[in-house]
Amino acid sequence: MRLLKDKTPTALGVLKITPANLAKQLTTFKTINATNLGEKAEAMVLFSNFFAKELWDVYSPFKMHYSNEPNAPPGVRQKRALRAQMTVLPGVDHFDSPFHLLPPPEVHYVDVGAPGAPVLLRLTRYRYVPPKGQVVPADNGPILLVHGLAMTSEMFKNDMIEKNFVEYLYERYFDVWLLDSRISIDMAASRTEFTMDVLADDFKKIIPKVYDLVGKKKLKVLAHCVGALSFNLALLSDPVDFGGKIELLINSGVALFPEVTTTSMLIKNEAYSNPFPLSFFSPSK
Repeated sequence: MRLLKDKTPTALGVLKITPANLAKQLTTFKTINATNLGEKAEAMVLFSNFFAKELWDVYSPFKMHYSNEPNAPPGVRQKRALRAQMTVLPGVDHFDSPFHLLPPPEVHYVDVGAPGAPVLLRLTRYRYVPPKGQVVPADNGPILLVHGLAMTSEMFKNDMIEKNFVEYLYERYFDVWLLDSRISIDMAASRTEFTMDVLADDFKKIIPKVYDLVGKKKLKVLAHCVGALSFNLALLSDPVDFGGKIELLINSGVALFPEVTTTSMLIKNEAYSNPFPLSFFSPSK
């Protein structure tokens, strides 16, 4: 957290919750809107199971969520391969095109750390290369997908839906780049402390790297959540050189100024007035 006065930091701090504090918070769980003890207990059990699973998935030292490896150990869900329906022949409807598997991606790393203190971030590229003798019907150029806080670039290639965003863009002949930034839980840097300004500075090394790798073509960028906030900070701090490498920016969820809309407030209020049993805990106790 930063407290500013006339754009000058007057105080810096990190808000932490200890295991003891978390244990105390867990005693404040309550169930509302239940008509009897059975409903109350059922709602509490459902929420507690969900909450415990999320804690385990995020903070467990064991990586047992999913795997692309064919010989993954028991209990690890096997992910499906990325696939696409390509229209490369004239007169062939897109939806009649057969599926083919995406080739292995290119993986690049960019060092955003200070001299002598490397901080490696990952760039993953999916690009359609037509078979010999065929021409790509349309080249929509490079697009960089930027994830949000406490996520990874996997959010864009979720295999549990029929067609994910990477597959959608790949089918339309985009040169797709996925960033795992400093806030990606797959990156070691996510377990360190840093500010939003640091995230913004990272982009000043990431964007030139991608720009050079694609042959100095201007980039389209779709940024989500904190990824969008920090990208906008970088863009406004250097609109000429940095901004000159950007053709299009799409902000998802938030842009530069986070603001809770009236609609969001109504949704929140509706959740608390919902007649179904709900479980929650109070951070004020």
